[in-house]
Amino acid sequence: MNIRATTPVDLFPSFLASTADLLAILIKEARNKVKSRRRGKRSGVLVQLRRRGLRTPLPGIFLSNVRSLCNKMDELTLQMNKNRDFPTSCVLCFTETWLCDLIPDSVLQLGGFNLYRADRHTELSGKTKGGGICFYTNNSWCNDVKVLSQLCSPDLEAFIIKLQALLLSPQTQTAQVRKEAAFRSGDRGKYKEAKYRFSEEVRKAKTEHDIFNTSLETCHVPACFKTSAIVPVPKKTKITGLNDYRPVALTSVVMKSFERLVLSYLKDITDPLLDPLQFAYRANRSVDDAVNMALHFILQHLDSPGSYARILFVDFSSAFNTIIPALLRDKLFQLNVPDSMCSWITDFLTNRRQFVRLGTHVSDLQHISTGSPQGCVLSPLLFSLYTNGCTSGHQSVKLLKFADDTTLIGLISDGNESAYRGTTITKELKWAQKISSLTKKAQQRMYFPRQLKKFLLPVKMLVNFYTAIIESVLTSSITVWFAAATARDKAKLQRVIHSAEKVIGCSLPSLQELYFSRSRRRAAKIAADPSH
Repeated sequence: MNIRATTPVDLFPSFLASTADLLAILIKEARNKVKSRRRGKRSGVLVQLRRRGLRTPLPGIFLSNVRSLCNKMDELTLQMNKNRDFPTSCVLCFTETWLCDLIPDSVLQLGGFNLYRADRHTELSGKTKGGGICFYTNNSWCNDVKVLSQLCSPDLEAFIIKLQALLLSPQTQTAQVRKEAAFRSGDRGKYKEAKYRFSEEVRKAKTEHDIFNTSLETCHVPACFKTSAIVPVPKKTKITGLNDYRPVALTSVVMKSFERLVLSYLKDITDPLLDPLQFAYRANRSVDDAVNMALHFILQHLDSPGSYARILFVDFSSAFNTIIPALLRDKLFQLNVPDSMCSWITDFLTNRRQFVRLGTHVSDLQHISTGSPQGCVLSPLLFSLYTNGCTSGHQSVKLLKFADDTTLIGLISDGNESAYRGTTITKELKWAQKISSLTKKAQQRMYFPRQLKKFLLPVKMLVNFYTAIIESVLTSSITVWFAAATARDKAKLQRVIHSAEKVIGCSLPSLQELYFSRSRRRAAKIAADPSH
């Protein structure tokens, strides 16, 4: 149909002035409807999976029942070269290996993997053939492997190993995340900068790794890592002398990372040998445990008619500063710490350089070879090991330690009241004085939530503030004194909780609920710790 020939010209819209214009518009509309698609496979799932390599969300484990591993080594070597699933697996686990002591490890080695085996013992299992477990761990995924237990019996064979995968430092992980985000954004300049920062973090981590390994091999700590700035921190508001300051040492951040690695290594060796009555700087130990144990010994003494308990409290002055490195080395050696590690710790504590910094004023450098700096990661554990031999040799005398606070409990003819780790213990074993002190302190801190309420803080933030500042005071050593406290004393503390509920505007856990929850939590920790 010839529409243009039969339609007046003045009725045509302006954009249909010609056939060429109509064709151009149609082509343009079609082009707009077709979305541009980026060609290539740089962001595909398979490509991302290949880039991750051994850094998969979950470790790849290959499990097989081989039935004579020695006869399958040729096939396994072929699979390592042809099948990608084998060399990229984090762990290869084989059962029914049928190995014995006559087969050496050299026959079973695989390139890039470490071998851990548990063969069946004829004497323990009562069987002459079969059995056996074998693990191959990928060196690219994990180098820190520890054998936890090995069991062989007529009914069961078990082989348990612990693997610590290679992890990036937090700084390197942050740089890697920024690099991936810049790549996804498509900004070439931003991606280039993020890639450079990531490379710098990796290079820095590798440098620190080399420095630390060299330090351990030579048993020598670089002097720059042993330099510390001493900052005096007041122990109380009113200063009367130099003893009212705590000398906190600010050391190198890199050295703190090194110390954490050594700390983990020392704990694995020395934890089974530590004095069970040392309650400081240990997992599943707290002030409540120390006070509970002290009360247990006191009540145990008082069970005998006509007996009394006397408590001697000893607090060492400048405890960390009195450590003698030579004596500490001997004590570490007695606790089965390797000689190379003893030498490294001795070098770390000797010939240290330190200076005092007070505001903008800095003192001259001083060299010191005694003590352990307060503020170092290793100092608390080293002091615990240094005083580990300080124990009671008499059955009726108990010696409890909480860091440098030492308590001696024995039988005598009379007693008095004293405070142990902030808990006041009277000769009648009453808790009125302790509860009055807690009530007064909690009521003083109620000033803060009242002021925060005026600033219209959300209820959730007020509850968090109450839990951290006020509830922590009310529940101080609650597992020790709550069961023996009078109803009148408990009501005093409960009134503080009611006041907090009115200020915050919501219900809070009662004192009895807090006692039950803390007691269950403490009992679970004690039950889970066999050395407690």
